[in-house]
Amino acid sequence: MPFCHVTLKARRPPDSKYPKELRTLGDHIRKLRLDLGLFQKDMADQIGVDEDTIYHWESNESIPQVRFIPTIIKLLGYNPFPLPEESRGKLVFHRQLLGPSQRKLAKRTGVDPKAVGLYEQGKRPVSKKLLKLLESF
Repeated sequence: MPFCHVTLKARRPPDSKYPKELRTLGDHIRKLRLDLGLFQKDMADQIGVDEDTIYHWESNESIPQVRFIPTIIKLLGYNPFPLPEESRGKLVFHRQLLGPSQRKLAKRTGVDPKAVGLYEQGKRPVSKKLLKLLESF
């Protein structure tokens, strides 16, 4: 109305698609995308995947491949994965941070590729030397 000069200010309610709890990597990706006001296509371009992939991650129908984890962590600005207590979990954790496959990690660290798989499956104890190498990357 022309005679009324009242301006109402309030916080906009969060989008109904905004995750209430950040339990999965897909939840973290969706939160970041909505916080930045990006479309799924925009987020997909930044990560190097297609729009459908972002949709599947955000709806928790699939999880990102290990090779995309470093890029996602860089975009998030933090690591959403807690550091596990046991050695096997630490190996998987560091491999996800670095992004290589088991074979590439084995080549980088000078460990037998089969051994890396056995470490991750819990069929062989992870050597302290390998864990130290991973932490130094």
